[in-house]
Amino acid sequence: MDYTKVPSDPAPARTNSAYTGTYANSYYGPLVVLEQGGKLAMRMGPPGSPTTLPLTHFDGDTFSFESIGENANGLAGALFAETVRGSSPRVTLDFYDRTGLGTFTRTS
Repeated sequence: MDYTKVPSDPAPARTNSAYTGTYANSYYGPLVVLEQGGKLAMRMGPPGSPTTLPLTHFDGDTFSFESIGENANGLAGALFAETVRGSSPRVTLDFYDRTGLGTFTRTS
């Protein structure tokens, strides 16, 4: 998907609290979605030196972020699953999902 082309009439995001929390992935490790200055960001990476990436609302439960690393290709998507009891149970990072390993499941 081309995240540089925002829909002309995007569906609104849910409240930030629907997305914030800790998500686990057996390959990539933990992912923390947090609120910073009223906006969402995600933190992932090795303990002691995680990377924090701002999330930008794209459409509904989809946000974009700038991919990093040697395979970076610009904007990528963070696709949150439909909320259950007020919070999203999982998020898929499409940049990391090329091999089917990009889904993170909420732990808290």
